[in-house]
Order: sequence, then C-alpha cells, then structure tokens
Amino acid sequence: MKVLHIGLLALGCMVGCRLQAEEAVEVRLIAVQDTRSELAEIDQEIDKLTNQRNLYLAKATRLQNQGDRLQFENNNLIDARRAWQQAQIHREIATRIQEEIDILEKRKQKLLQESKPSSAQPS
Repeated sequence: MKVLHIGLLALGCMVGCRLQAEEAVEVRLIAVQDTRSELAEIDQEIDKLTNQRNLYLAKATRLQNQGDRLQFENNNLIDARRAWQQAQIHREIATRIQEEIDILEKRKQKLLQESKPSSAQPS
C-alpha cells in the first residue's frame, strides 16, 4: 500500500510539474504577444509623429523662403519678419515632436532588449 501511495504522489508531482511548465510557456507566449503588440503601437506612433514633424519642417521651409523673398520687396519687411517668426515656431514644434520620437525609440529599444533573453531561451 505504501508503494502505491508513493507512486501516486510521484505521478501527482509529475502532472503538477508538467502543468506548471505548460503554464509558464503560456505566460511567456502571452508576454511575447503583448510585447509585439506594444512594439506595433510604438511603430505606428513613430510613423505618425514622423509625418507630423516632416509637415512642420516643410511649412517652416516654405515660410522661411517666403520671408526671404518678401524682405527684398518694397515695404514688406514686416511681412518678412512675420514669416520668419512663423518659420521659427514651426521648427520648434518639429523639434518637440522629434523629442517625442526619440522617447518612443528608446522605449522600443528597451522592449527589444527585454524580449531578447526570453526569446533566446528554448521553449
């Protein structure tokens, strides 16, 4: 009877250990999926911000050129200065957007570094 009891305990331990291992694999898979979805969201946000930054830089260039042209026309120095000020504002906005992009890039790199060790382990 003792042998049977020990055998059942061993079998229970093996089943329990196997379930724990399966749960650990499942948790790792969920973590990988969460990381992938977060990386996809970060990539989308970076693309959106990059487009916005480029738009503001293009507007700044257009306003800078407009100011450069206006300065040589009669009595348009005030309009030229206004265009240059607007160009500067657009460049500052583009700089702030670039800072946000840099933060997202750092977050993305951190996620990639954190996910490397878990993906290197055998499943």
